Amino acid sequence: MAENVEYMIAGYVAMALILGGLIFSIYWRYRMLLRDEQRIAQYESEEQVLASSAAPTAPVRDDAPPPAVAPDRSETVPGR
Repeated sequence: MAENVEYMIAGYVAMALILGGLIFSIYWRYRMLLRDEQRIAQYESEEQVLASSAAPTAPVRDDAPPPAVAPDRSETVPGR
C-alpha cells in the first residue's frame, strides 16, 4: 500500500480541485444572476419613466369617413 500513497493523495487533490471549481462556478453564476436581476429592475424603472413622460398620442377623429367596404355580390351571380 505504501507504493500507492502518491496516487491516493493525487486523487484527493484532484477531487478537491473539482469540488472547489464546482462551488466557485455556482457562486459565480449566483452573482451574475443577482447582477442581471438588478439590471432588469433598472431597465423596467427606466421604461416606466419613459412611458409616463412620452407625448400623448393623437386623438381619433370622430368625423373621419368609415373605411370602404366592398359590396356583397354573392346574390347577383348569374346561374344560381
